[in-house]
Amino acid sequence: MIMNNEDLLPLNAHTNGRSGGASVAAPPEEETDSFSARVADTFDSVDLLLAARAEAEEAESLAKAAGETVLPYVKEDRKAAAKASQPEVTPEGILRNKFTLGGIADDDESPAAMNMGAGSLSALSDASGIQTKLSTKDFMSGGDEGEDFDSMASRTVAGGEERELADIHIDELLRLTVQSGASDLHLSVGRAPMVRKDGKLVALPFELAQERDTQRIVFDILNNSQIEKFERTHELDFSYGVKGVGRFRFNVYRQRSSVGCAMRVIPNIVPSMEQLKLPAVMRSFTQKHSGLVLVTGPTGSGKSTTIASLIDIINTEREAHILTIEDPIEYLHNHKKSMVNQRELGTDTDSFTNALRASLREDPDVILVGEMRDLETISAAITLAETGHLVFATLHTRSAPATIDRIVDVFPAHQQEQIRVQLSTSIEAVVSQQLLPKIGGGRVAAIEIMVATSALRNLIREGKSYQIYSVIETGHQYGMQAMDRVLADLHRSGQVTFEEAATRAVDRENFQRLVKGY
Repeated sequence: MIMNNEDLLPLNAHTNGRSGGASVAAPPEEETDSFSARVADTFDSVDLLLAARAEAEEAESLAKAAGETVLPYVKEDRKAAAKASQPEVTPEGILRNKFTLGGIADDDESPAAMNMGAGSLSALSDASGIQTKLSTKDFMSGGDEGEDFDSMASRTVAGGEERELADIHIDELLRLTVQSGASDLHLSVGRAPMVRKDGKLVALPFELAQERDTQRIVFDILNNSQIEKFERTHELDFSYGVKGVGRFRFNVYRQRSSVGCAMRVIPNIVPSMEQLKLPAVMRSFTQKHSGLVLVTGPTGSGKSTTIASLIDIINTEREAHILTIEDPIEYLHNHKKSMVNQRELGTDTDSFTNALRASLREDPDVILVGEMRDLETISAAITLAETGHLVFATLHTRSAPATIDRIVDVFPAHQQEQIRVQLSTSIEAVVSQQLLPKIGGGRVAAIEIMVATSALRNLIREGKSYQIYSVIETGHQYGMQAMDRVLADLHRSGQVTFEEAATRAVDRENFQRLVKGY
């Protein structure tokens, strides 16, 4: 019978190597603590962490009241982690690591230096409101299968010359994006921040982003209502400006239960038609007083920039009331000759449909619809164009015939004939564009233009959209140009490769004939 604790063998007892009644080597004095005491210490540490978090929140409130910027997130102390080549192993085999909640990691009495066992990582996650960087499985197995802890630590902590994301603000990433000449910035867990330059994704010199990094970086610039909306819908669109750098369109989303974000660069200055090298016929679209002008193309093809350039011409040359409805507002237009009012979805109006319906009472001359997404928006835009307004809008289609079909097909079958008639009388032009990587760097636009002539209006009314392309190819005198011919011209002038142009062609065989000159 065991009479007292002295008769118990320590959990990490070592034999002397002999069989039978082997004697037990006396453990070091510091290893004689019972396992239950260790567990109690762990939960005491969690209590201390909770108390420290409360202190940090109080300090955060005081800092906000003083006008200081605070980052109220638990961060792993990387300096301390860099000093330790491996985690501390207790006699019971519990792996330990250090996490920071304020304080100084070098001070063993501070909350920053509290030791947390791997078994209590989930408690730490619950207490801090975030996920810990490494799970219990990661600690025990060393991360990837077959990878020891030292290799994992050097990979995640040292990072070579890559910069840490722990204290990076989104403004710095956006500044680097603009300085590199990129068009987009992406944040995703498991990858370094990525930028899109000349159509290709390139990594910035930062460490791999963890869940806490992407959430902190994005949430730093959100207000309470935006956070509530994101937590409810798991998606969020808004615009954001950095002084001296530019404005950016944000789309925040969730993927694999973590926060991701895509940011589009919007220059402070609206580029001119000459800078964009847009066809001269497009200037005539800004001189019309009614009708529907559509700019179409895939995502990232420059539709917003093209429309902004046309709106700026009207703003500069005409005395008119320009009303824009966008999600979110991208280019900012100052009042020039015209008066410009810009409404943002979610902030200034609840939906495109409501804003378009209300616009009839707002005395606009020119209306910009950021995107014709659904039947109600498309129907309202066509009605506005019919009632004496010049309407600019965008669609995600690749060609003029596809644009006409897309608009008609949105409506029920019994309404399609009526919509064809309405569209044939209201449509003024369709501009379809693509951005291609340019030989030697940069990108170049390939732009197809359909101008609504009497012949084209008849084809739309009769539902013969398949014949529209032939009219575009023969309508040079009206300023029309077909996508395949533009792509062939770009290749023959040495601006794009044959392979790149061929993949963007509407009809590959027709494109090959045009390249050969017939």
